[in-house]
Amino acid sequence: MNPESFRWKRFWVPRGTHWPEHRGFLLDPESELAIYQSNHPIELAAVRSKPVLILLGEAGAGKSISIAEEYEHARGIAGEQGHLCISYDLGDFSDEARLVREIFESDPFTTYLADLKRFDLFLDSFDECRLGIPHLSRLLAVQLKKHVSAPECLFLRIACRSAD
Repeated sequence: MNPESFRWKRFWVPRGTHWPEHRGFLLDPESELAIYQSNHPIELAAVRSKPVLILLGEAGAGKSISIAEEYEHARGIAGEQGHLCISYDLGDFSDEARLVREIFESDPFTTYLADLKRFDLFLDSFDECRLGIPHLSRLLAVQLKKHVSAPECLFLRIACRSAD
């Protein structure tokens, strides 16, 4: 994590909901006024049990920081419980064949899924990868369908800019 990044709580809202702002700043979800709002932002930790989470947000919103923190948390649990937890920065990939080889054909991925163990897969910078692999969402869907015979074993986390 960047030593210059702020260690503040980050809150997330379900897609399609609105959180009020005042003079360009979001209303603090922990403020006295927040109790009057019908929808409430949550910390990412509150939805850890969900098998699929996609963080959408503008550049600089803290998606990469949040996903890195969640990865570190999941990795600690994975070590205790004997399951696999891997993170990839998709911005490092510009070639479909390399992405498939390094993620979906890797020994850890194929071994753990063959044993039907839990597998936590964190994919950051989805939007950056789409520059080199325009059909990334289709590629991921095909590869997951091809390799994941027990979807209940996979916990998928993706971070992407909301415009993408």
